[in-house]
Amino acid sequence: MYDYIDSPVSRLEPGARFFIWSARQWVRAAASGRCVCGVIGGAFQSFRVPEATDHFHLVMRTIYQNALVPLYFGSPERETVTEHEAVLLGALQMATAGPMNVVPVARGLVHADMAPILARSLERVAAELTKAGHLLGPGRMPTAAEALRDRIERAIGFPRQALYKPIINRNDPPGGQADHV
Repeated sequence: MYDYIDSPVSRLEPGARFFIWSARQWVRAAASGRCVCGVIGGAFQSFRVPEATDHFHLVMRTIYQNALVPLYFGSPERETVTEHEAVLLGALQMATAGPMNVVPVARGLVHADMAPILARSLERVAAELTKAGHLLGPGRMPTAAEALRDRIERAIGFPRQALYKPIINRNDPPGGQADHV
């Protein structure tokens, strides 16, 4: 988990980056009353993990309806991983070894009776991402030159490529605020 907190999303491995993007889009859609399936359904198809879609929705619905405390997710534009997103990424990575490894973490997030459901759903999402060849780790630390280039590009407003171009919803309001479930 600590490997992920405040990590730049752009430095995460592709599977972890996709999970964060999907969770943020899901939360934004749910908070605005839009159909979450319509917002992220195509992304799972494009990322070659359509079998993970239902499991991902179950992860998010379980959290949304049974969280012990409000969980904060960054807006889709946020460049770093929030604390709660880091916990989920850590749980997702642990889930590659089986759902029983995740149950203690899940009990810290949702009501105890829902923890096995959350753990199993995270395990299925992790399995599908891994099967498709998408790594889930925190990625590598940037070299000094890469870090300097990133800071300069941000300072001059260099346009950044979207994480998943085909799925951008132009109707989303611009933001930077964290959404929560």
